[in-house]
Amino acid sequence: MEGKRSERELEIKRQQDTSESGDLPAPQDATHTERLPDVPLTFEEQQRRFGGTDAAAHAQLAAEDQGTPLPEGKLARQFGRDAESAADRQLERWDENHLEVAAAELRQIKCLDPARWKNADRHDRELTLIEANRVLGGAYNWGAVTLEFKKMDDLGQAAPDGSHIWLNEKFLGSDDPAFAQYEHPSWALGTVCHEYRHFFQEENVHAMHGSIRPDVPESVAEHWEKDRANYVPGGDLDQDSDDLADRLCRRVYGQASQYR
Repeated sequence: MEGKRSERELEIKRQQDTSESGDLPAPQDATHTERLPDVPLTFEEQQRRFGGTDAAAHAQLAAEDQGTPLPEGKLARQFGRDAESAADRQLERWDENHLEVAAAELRQIKCLDPARWKNADRHDRELTLIEANRVLGGAYNWGAVTLEFKKMDDLGQAAPDGSHIWLNEKFLGSDDPAFAQYEHPSWALGTVCHEYRHFFQEENVHAMHGSIRPDVPESVAEHWEKDRANYVPGGDLDQDSDDLADRLCRRVYGQASQYR
């Protein structure tokens, strides 16, 4: 038993070292596909379900070492908040990679320069924002969503089914003094990003119930699904979209960004 226990301690140490290095630990059981409600989680399932939270994973390893692995329900009850925060951190790191790809390409779009944007006509502004939508779709590997412009009171809107996004047509040029505060191109770009994020949220919720695994941790997709069913303007879905748009605009414009 001592030899076996020593091997387990080495395994826990290996998982801790891997976690500290920033890499996700290798799954211990990649062939397990189905599980009864009270069957303990495999390490791979912990990574998917809890977003790689170290506390939940290490607790399970320690419990297995004692021959008493934790059922899924108990693990969820014990580490729910820790799991949620870990999933959020994982999503934030995942977003950073895609935002950097998008920002690098967006900085090359000449009309997004504030001086050029100020003098651009409606046609050039429309083409620029359509191109920004395409860039986001490419960076996130979900493709561009249909983007249209129309009269509205809001800066932008997304269709409930995620099929379309709309931007206020005043972004294309307006003499309305009340809209002058949104003249900096970071507002138009940020609104495209905000509404694209809603499309991305919707697609990942759908993926969770289909044959394609969501890009985000499953707990994040579940949270988005609940918020979608009980949507409140300015709630978690909007805050997530605003945060992403703000981060993108700061990458493109630095401190000059006026979004938010």
